[in-house]
Parts: sequence; C-alpha cells; structure tokens
Amino acid sequence: LAEKLPHIQSICIHEMVIRAFKHVIRAVIAAVDDMQNMSAVIAETLNILLGSPRLENDLDTDANEHNLRLKWVESFLSERYCWTLKDEFAHLRKPIILRGLCSKVGLELVARDYDMNSPNPFDKSDIVNIVPICKHVVYSSIDSRNLLESSKMALDKGKLDDAVNYGAKALSKVIAVCGPYHRLTANAYSLLAVVLYHTGDFNQATIYQQKALDINERELGLDHPETMKSYGDLSVFYYRLQHIEMALKYVNRALYLLQFSCGLSHPNSAATYINVAMMEEGMGNVHVALRYLHEALKCNKRLLGADHIQTAASYHAIAIALSMMDAYSLSVQHEQTTLQILQEKLGDDDLRTQDAAAWLEYFDSKALEQQEA
Repeated sequence: LAEKLPHIQSICIHEMVIRAFKHVIRAVIAAVDDMQNMSAVIAETLNILLGSPRLENDLDTDANEHNLRLKWVESFLSERYCWTLKDEFAHLRKPIILRGLCSKVGLELVARDYDMNSPNPFDKSDIVNIVPICKHVVYSSIDSRNLLESSKMALDKGKLDDAVNYGAKALSKVIAVCGPYHRLTANAYSLLAVVLYHTGDFNQATIYQQKALDINERELGLDHPETMKSYGDLSVFYYRLQHIEMALKYVNRALYLLQFSCGLSHPNSAATYINVAMMEEGMGNVHVALRYLHEALKCNKRLLGADHIQTAASYHAIAIALSMMDAYSLSVQHEQTTLQILQEKLGDDDLRTQDAAAWLEYFDSKALEQQEA
C-alpha cells in the first residue's frame, strides 16, 4: 500500500529497524554483570549497530560485522513483520534510528554531533544515563475530544464563532483533566490558534500557538514531528503579524528539522518550502523565493505526480514570483500548466480553475505590453 507513498514507507522501515535494534540493546543491558562496564558495553553495541565499516579493503572484520548485522536485520524483519528488506538499509537516517532507540530503551546520551560515517561514533563517555521506561494508558477526556471535533467541523463549515466557543471549552476541559503541560493540551492550544487565525485575531492566535510550541518542546522534544509542525504554524502566524524575520527564523527551523528527520521525500517539505518562499518574497528576496519554489515543485512532482493539484499550486506560485521579476512570458508558461492541471482535475466550473484562467489572462496582457514596449 505504501509503495506509492515513499515517505510513509520510509517511516515504517525506520520504525521496524528501531524495534529490531531495541531487542539487541535490551539483551546486551540484561547480560551485563558489572555495572561499571555498562556504558562501555552500550557504546560498543551502538557502534556495531550504527557505525559504518572502514573503507580499507584489508580490514575484513568490519565488513563481516556489517554483513552479519545486515543479515540479522533482514531475518528479523522478515520473520517479525513479513517485510523483505532490499537496499533500504543503506539509506536509513541514523540519527533518527538513534533517537528512536534512546526513546524506547531509556538511554541518555551527550548532545553532540556524532559522526555516523565513522566505525566508532560513540564512546563510553557519551552514555550519560539509563532511565526506566514506563508504559501506561494515555489518559484523555471524551468531552474535550468531542468538543475539539465539533470545533473542527464548525471551522470546516465556516462557522467561526461556534468554532472558537467549542475550541475554548475543549481547552478548559483538557487542562482540567490532563493538566497545563500535556501533549493533548498542546493540541487544543494549536487548534484554537488555527481557529483564531481564521477569524483574523492573529495576535491571540500567535500567543496560543507559542504555548503549544512550549509544551511540545518540553514534553515531546525539539525534534518531534508535532514540534516541527508547531514551528511551521507559528512562523505563518508571525508572518501575518508582519514579523517576517521572526517568521523566517521559525520556518527555517522547521525546514531544517524536516530535512534532518524526514528528508526531501515528504509532502510537508514542499509546503514548508512554499512558506519560506512566501516570506522571502515579503522581504523582497524574489530570487531566493524562486529557488525555494522550484524545490517545492520538484518535491511535489516526485511525491504526488506531475498532474496533482498541489503541483498546480506550485506552478502558480512560481508564475507569481516570475511576474514580480517582470518575466511575464515565463509566468504565462507556468500558469498555462496550472490551468491545464486544474481543468483536468476539477473542471472548468471550479472556482480555482476560473481563478487560474483569470491569472493567465492577466499575465498574457502584461506579456503583450512588455513586447510592445
């Protein structure tokens, strides 16, 4: 099912490998008799699991260890998850594997830049602590969940006042049940921020989104997907407040974390590229914005296809940026592609198709004026 969704497939493969390595780490920890050797043993195990073999041809030991590790992972994934590992192991993002291992096993490591291309990226001094992992049922509030769903439905229907009321009630309920610092509380803050954004109350939306970000950073970590989303949303709110430099700071942080954890093969990367481009345009850096828009277009074409609606949106954004540089003939070409995709997908009667036709007519007229001049 995930073959046509490479970003979903990548997430699943990373999770399977993390769970496989988790069993190795736990077995090693259980086998250590002398606690003084614990950090050295864990570091050596991490080197075997995540280190890269040496490049010299005469060192057969490293190559054998690498082959044994690969065969064991292939066997484990095949037996446990009925998944045949192909060449994906060579393309795994090791920092993500390390983060998942630390989270599942309870390891605390020194925060530094680990060289994953070396055979021994870890030393015993890097192992700071081992903490117990407590598994428990995530408590929730049925009333707050129903209110959040009602707020979303009201927002979809354009009933903004109802959406604000439902969102505020949901927030007070979830704070009463889960407390002020909980991931569900962060979700409630974030939803209410989005609703207020649509009402035009950008100041209050930014305040609530900042609270959601603070909770996610504290409870989930700086590189958690929810934290990345919070960075991206907050950047949009700051942009609407005309705090463009602050907005660029947060959106670049979100983009860095996306590339670090998900790579370029993720739809959110394209959306973040477009947000960066929009903000760079606001700063007057149209050439920089155009570069980001082309990256977004490549990402959408690779993941969604050349005839997807999001790909059409990328073509339209590029056409707008080119028009700001007075390159109207190129704007016409990109807007023609936009219109063609929307006509095929939505039909001529859709408002988005009619809007694209109006933009194309405008670009045509400006291109003719430019030629006559």
